[in-house]
Amino acid sequence: MALKPIYSRSPLVDAVALPLYPGQIRTAEEAPAALYRLCGDSQDLFTWEAAFRLSALCCASPLLETPAVKILTAMEQQRDDGSLPLEPDEAAALVSAAWAVCSFSPDKALAERLTAWCAWAGAHWSLLAENEKLMRSPAALMRTLTGLYRQTGLKGVAGLCRRLRESARDLSGYLSTYSNASPEEDLIRLADGAAMASVSGSFSGSRQEQSAPAEGYERLCRQHGAPCGGLYTPGNGRNPYQSLEAGAQAAWTEVLCRELAGGNSLRCAPWAERLLVNALPACLNQADAWERFGVNGEGKGKADIAALNRLAAAWAAACEYAVTTLPDGACIHLYLNGVYTLRLGNVPAQITLERKEGGASLQLETASPVKAVLKLRLPAWMEGVTVNGKPVADRSEDRFLTINREWKTGDRVILHWQERVATESGWHQGLSVYQGPVLMAVAPETAEGKAVTDQPLLRDGQVLLPLIPVADAVPGKRWTDLPVLPQVTGEAVLTPMQPFAQLDKRAAAFPGGRR
Repeated sequence: MALKPIYSRSPLVDAVALPLYPGQIRTAEEAPAALYRLCGDSQDLFTWEAAFRLSALCCASPLLETPAVKILTAMEQQRDDGSLPLEPDEAAALVSAAWAVCSFSPDKALAERLTAWCAWAGAHWSLLAENEKLMRSPAALMRTLTGLYRQTGLKGVAGLCRRLRESARDLSGYLSTYSNASPEEDLIRLADGAAMASVSGSFSGSRQEQSAPAEGYERLCRQHGAPCGGLYTPGNGRNPYQSLEAGAQAAWTEVLCRELAGGNSLRCAPWAERLLVNALPACLNQADAWERFGVNGEGKGKADIAALNRLAAAWAAACEYAVTTLPDGACIHLYLNGVYTLRLGNVPAQITLERKEGGASLQLETASPVKAVLKLRLPAWMEGVTVNGKPVADRSEDRFLTINREWKTGDRVILHWQERVATESGWHQGLSVYQGPVLMAVAPETAEGKAVTDQPLLRDGQVLLPLIPVADAVPGKRWTDLPVLPQVTGEAVLTPMQPFAQLDKRAAAFPGGRR
């Protein structure tokens, strides 16, 4: 999408499409509520921003919830010179959390506290620049500063944005050429670098920075892509199909969702969707297991809390960027259940989105009739779209359908789709099975020593995979150690499959066999 200057005296630019903000969405998805139950009472300061954003999605009175109370109480400890009695990385995290509260409910006093901290940071920049933790993950602070600058136009805040860009490591070029193997920490570090490149590009106008997240993820997927849409690490037994680290999957999900407001929606939305329906639910099941230790308990590791925070931030970003506003309407990128409050043209409106088997529906309410554009991303399994029961002519731009008409309360858009069974080839000639965006899997012991020679079937709503024994298979040997296209023998057995996220242990890719 085209870019336009926000302030004539600054290089700050922004995509024409803008996300919704805390308070404009009431989600009906189960995952944000489940994550809020896990992290809503956390004492860890670094979780407060994501926890507040979840509370704004799930709760009737977010300002009365624990995260907001903790954030506002901590901000009251601000010193007269604008500093906070915290380490620089902690202070930056608190400022970002306070900005989330301010975005939800504009508060002049809180905004003045934030600008006072920015003035202090400008005068003591070396303290921030020398903080390794902050410079390693600067994207949240950069988003806060650019958001604050858009609201205030203060030159000092723009100056902080420039300093942060200069001090933080620029990974945009590295992401565009990446081709090496990496451990889990590198995948997270690269996601943080992609997030910084994206927000930094929106400030500077740099095309390389703006394109780095999509290009980086595409290159990473060539080396480390897993069928669930996530990324695997070579250290996990060189098997991309058995286990996933929550931190990396969530970090990249947040990056991809934030790209939906830019010009990369057609590339990033399918990746984000696959992560949201496969990898993240599987990681959330893992997070549910953490609950027995207690989020605030002594047995809870820092790594677990960090991963939980990234899962919360990823789901918050998914809900905030599922629907974006356009100058003349709105765009639907992800079909996440909920109520979205926005403006169509200059008229207040609400879109109630419900996704169910066989399609999705959008129910509109407007303060008055308004002529506006509604853009719908069309998944690959789309079969048709109707407005108030009448089929809509396909005027799609790439994989978007643009509907330009007068909208009024009661209008209903229904997307009809058939989540067909399809297969994809991947690493080591592995074959994966999907029903729509959902990755299907079986228990590992069911697939051990077996290969696939025929296409899966859909019978009475059940996906069935024909598995056939591999000749001379060695018990306990991984299928990735088998030769490509191993020799098979005997009769195929139709094996029922389940969604990837519903199994604690799963086999989600299978060797293709030959007779």
